[in-house]
Amino acid sequence: MKRIFLDTNILLDVFLERSPFCEPAQMLWSLILNKKMQGAISALSLNNIFYIVKKLTSTAKAYLAVETAASSFKVIEVTAVMVRKTLQERWPDFEDALQYHAALKFRSQVIISRDASGFSDSKIPVMDCHQYLALLKQP
Repeated sequence: MKRIFLDTNILLDVFLERSPFCEPAQMLWSLILNKKMQGAISALSLNNIFYIVKKLTSTAKAYLAVETAASSFKVIEVTAVMVRKTLQERWPDFEDALQYHAALKFRSQVIISRDASGFSDSKIPVMDCHQYLALLKQP
C-alpha cells in the first residue's frame, strides 16, 4: 500500500477551501479515508493548522480542523532527535526539514506539498496533489 505524507499546506487547502487547490486535496484525502493508501501528517502540522485556521476563521473551526486531521491521518510525533538532525542539516526552511524527518519516520514514499522548493534536499519525491493524482491514473 502506498504511504504518503501530507504537508500542512495541503490540509489548509481543504480547511480554508482555498481554490483551486481544495478539490485535488479533498480527492487525495478521500483516497486515504477509503483505505486506498496510508496517509500521515506530523504533530507539528496540527499546531500550524490550529494557529492559521483560528487566525483566519474562529477558535471553534480551528479545534474542529485539528480534530478532523488527527482522526483522518496517522500523526507522527516530532522528537528531540528529529530536531537535532534538522539543526545539523541546516535546511533553508526549518519547518519543512522537520516535516521531512516526520515523513522519513513514517517511511513515506512521497511527500505531498504545494511548496516543493522547501524540500529541495529531500531524498523522498515531492509532488503536489495534481501531480500525484495524475501519477495514480497512469497504468
